[in-house]
Amino acid sequence: IYLFVGVAATDNKTVITLKGEGNSTIRANTYDITSDSWKPAISLTGLPIDIRQAMRAVVDPNTGLVYINSDMYMHVFDPRDNTVKRTTSIEGNIMPTRKFAGVAYLKSRQKIIYMGGLSGSLMYGLNMDISEYSPQTEGWAIW
Repeated sequence: IYLFVGVAATDNKTVITLKGEGNSTIRANTYDITSDSWKPAISLTGLPIDIRQAMRAVVDPNTGLVYINSDMYMHVFDPRDNTVKRTTSIEGNIMPTRKFAGVAYLKSRQKIIYMGGLSGSLMYGLNMDISEYSPQTEGWAIW
């Protein structure tokens, strides 16, 4: 399954859509609202094999970086130079229901939170799982 996700950039003039292609590539499309036009798409290649697995994206408003979680990894994309700055693995117990989870940047904590979602076997959890990611420390917490 290949799904699009999208984020609004911090400049309030750009929208970025992301789509997993194959197992290790993200296609990034950028739309400029001011000029009402799409920029040429770019492909971010060489990523770990699970990139297409129910990824979600959110922008850190402090840095403009886009955090993209896939099934097993967190990818940090910089739309200013179209590069993936880093990829870190997500431990199995951190986000038990990580597929199709809701995601938001929580300004009061300066952290990214993931809520709900499906487990690896595509089952809902018995409880609402909430996981928190800190862009500053690259660490995780579970509520």
